[in-house]
Amino acid sequence: MRRDYWYMAAYNVSQRGVRSWLTMVGIFIGVAAIVGLMSLSQGLSGAVQEQFEEVGVDKLFIQPKGGFGPPGSDTSAPLASREVDIVERVRGVDEASGFLNGAGKVQVDDTTQFVFVAGIPTGEGNQLVREAYTFDIGVGRELRSRDRFQAVLGIDYRQNQVLGERLQLRDSIQVNGERVRVVGFWERIGNPSDDRSVTIPKETFRQIFDQPNTEDVVIARIDSGTDIRDVAERIERELRQHRGQEEGKEDFVVETPEEVLSSFTAILDIVQIALIGIASISVIVGGVGITNTMYTAVLERTREIGIMKAVGARNSDILSLFMLESAFLGTIGGIVGASVGIGFAVGVESIVAKGFNITLVQAYTGLDLIIGAVAFAAILGTFAGLFPARNAAQLQPAVAVRQ
Repeated sequence: MRRDYWYMAAYNVSQRGVRSWLTMVGIFIGVAAIVGLMSLSQGLSGAVQEQFEEVGVDKLFIQPKGGFGPPGSDTSAPLASREVDIVERVRGVDEASGFLNGAGKVQVDDTTQFVFVAGIPTGEGNQLVREAYTFDIGVGRELRSRDRFQAVLGIDYRQNQVLGERLQLRDSIQVNGERVRVVGFWERIGNPSDDRSVTIPKETFRQIFDQPNTEDVVIARIDSGTDIRDVAERIERELRQHRGQEEGKEDFVVETPEEVLSSFTAILDIVQIALIGIASISVIVGGVGITNTMYTAVLERTREIGIMKAVGARNSDILSLFMLESAFLGTIGGIVGASVGIGFAVGVESIVAKGFNITLVQAYTGLDLIIGAVAFAAILGTFAGLFPARNAAQLQPAVAVRQ
């Protein structure tokens, strides 16, 4: 394609001034929305994947079907404590441990909050649970084997007035009416639920929540070099036999970190597709706007087209020129939209991180996302100008010159 066609196309687009920018509004709003949403969703997916990589690929999670629920809720059939031993005896399992969790009422003076409370083993099994949930001590110490009414809190209790005041080491809080003493604070995790969590010894949890012989989650570490799926099948078989259940009718699930991650990303993908579908409406409207603008340009420049043909321009030359103009409109709209979308995503990340102390919300700014968005807008603009360009190319020179 001749170089002067590019110059002519760029000149014609610039000459239309405000009309060209108004034509591109639909394109760059739609592209900005799509890029912003994809940037945030891919950033969130990447952050979650990093956390799962920290957990490791050598662990299995066994929990009741129905997921997490507060102690005594009907949303789950709890695992029995003796089933931890059953899991640990399965061939291929190195060690197993369970922990408890639920919503609890925490209180300081007259200030009350309902937050996530976890009961973890303080002796054998503590390291396995800690590895699985990647919590690290930021201030103070971890729970020890002889601790009973001690607690490690999320960092928000130290940095914010969650319970009316900023808590310090050796302060006391009430958990479901029982007084416990603060011995440590976790490092910031980035999840509001975790950063406001309360962790107490498992035996204390059993006493406070009246949950003597159950486990909410059992974690199993498999032996090195063992196929994790084979071990998962053996655990399912042993628990089915212990519970007297048929295959396919289990009231528990055995999941690998990859399966947990894939379930999360599947949900995230569905939400992302729905949001992008809504945002795409604006892009389509922008494409219709380009088509309308190019039809108007053909009508305004009919005489010019006739003169070009009279001096030797071919139909393909006219077609190329007008399609280049529409491609310019789409490309410029894509560049502006991608820039606005990335800026929006980065702004959301900054606001959420500074305003809400949530680090899981991250903006993905990879070149593949930006180049893909601009290329999509350019292709859309090119096709939007196809029919007006064909009309221009098919004009008869003698008729066009008389217009």
